[in-house]
Amino acid sequence: MKFDPFPVLETERLILRKMSPDDRDDFFTMRSDKRMHEYTDTTPDHDISQTDEYLAKMLRGVDENHWIIWAIQHRDSARVIGSVGIWGFDETQNTAELSYGIAPEFQGKGYMGEALVWVCEYAFGTLNLASLEAYTEQENTPSRKLLQHLCFIEAGRVDDRSEDGTRVYHMIRYRLDRQTALIQV
Repeated sequence: MKFDPFPVLETERLILRKMSPDDRDDFFTMRSDKRMHEYTDTTPDHDISQTDEYLAKMLRGVDENHWIIWAIQHRDSARVIGSVGIWGFDETQNTAELSYGIAPEFQGKGYMGEALVWVCEYAFGTLNLASLEAYTEQENTPSRKLLQHLCFIEAGRVDDRSEDGTRVYHMIRYRLDRQTALIQV
């Protein structure tokens, strides 16, 4: 997969575009908020240099065609409010994994669903993937409802222990096949 030129996706309320080092303040605000880490084995950024490292890593992965990740920019405020990515490409199965996150104050307003519809359309229409998978913690009810609303179906469960061994995440694997996708490609 090559992501050059980087695809910009535009919705009614959002612009999905390539991340930039200029987004550091918005990403630091999100990544330093402990609510963003409630259902993941990640920790809040305590210093903006950690956010700079994250952005550099994400951009390097895009440049090396390991994944594609969009900054979700709110049209009205021009603020970056989240991110969505496709990664873990399996060329033999023609699948990939979806990842996403949005700032807590923008949750529950339909923004992520709006972004995911366009990202799924890109995955099936442009990348011609056979399916997309997404993992979410079983206690993350809003994420589960979002995936189900987009016609993802439960495809399995796995327990994942945190790196430090202090927590077990009960992950649900969801799958959306191209032929059952909500989006017409």
